[in-house]
Amino acid sequence: MHDRKAIERTFGELKQWHGLGRARYRGKWRVAIQVYLTFLVVNVKRIVNLIQGRASKPVPAS
Repeated sequence: MHDRKAIERTFGELKQWHGLGRARYRGKWRVAIQVYLTFLVVNVKRIVNLIQGRASKPVPAS
């Protein structure tokens, strides 16, 4: 269950803060480009935080 919470949190961030709740473009190829670039941005943010020593907060166990 712990893994699911971490994954859902990531997808929630993508949807709420990075615009994946709705496709910006029409067409499978254009939507795929939007998704790939969004994933790239989230991964770069994660790498920057790891380099600066700000690891993501652990998900509390319920």
